[in-house]
Amino acid sequence: MTRRAEVDRLPNGGWMTRILSLAVAGLFSLVILVDPYLLAGVPSWRLHTGLPIAMLGGAGLFMHGLGFVPRTWILRILFHPATAWLLFTAGGCLCL
Repeated sequence: MTRRAEVDRLPNGGWMTRILSLAVAGLFSLVILVDPYLLAGVPSWRLHTGLPIAMLGGAGLFMHGLGFVPRTWILRILFHPATAWLLFTAGGCLCL
């Protein structure tokens, strides 16, 4: 059995977190792409501090949502969904 099939059969509802991660990352990317002027009132130093961190978290959420499973332990730590959510939330808090 392949590694992908093992991940999809998680009994703890892992598919629901993947859908949530993909939806949040997609919505965030769509909002930033379509209407970047939503952040026009935020001071530029806050944007330049928080937005790169939020985008790194968004990239991690995309990887989790699409089903990327790293094989080495260091990549598992770096690309873990909790790390992605933490970066995404921290970047969002720094932007606002």
